[in-house]
Amino acid sequence: MKQHKSLYISLLSFFLCLVFYLWIYVSNFSVFMYLSVFDLSLFDDREEKDIYIIERWV
Repeated sequence: MKQHKSLYISLLSFFLCLVFYLWIYVSNFSVFMYLSVFDLSLFDDREEKDIYIIERWV
C-alpha cells in the first residue's frame, strides 16, 4: 500500500510538471505569434516560412 501511494504521488508530480511545461510553451508560442503578426519586419519573414512549410507538406 505504501508503494502504491508513493507511485501515485510521483505520477501526480510528473503530470503537474508536464502541465506547467505545456502551459509555458503555449503562452510563449502565443506571445511569439502576437509579436510576429504586429511587427511588420517579421511579417514578411513569417509569410515566407508559411509558404515553405506548405511546400514541404505538399
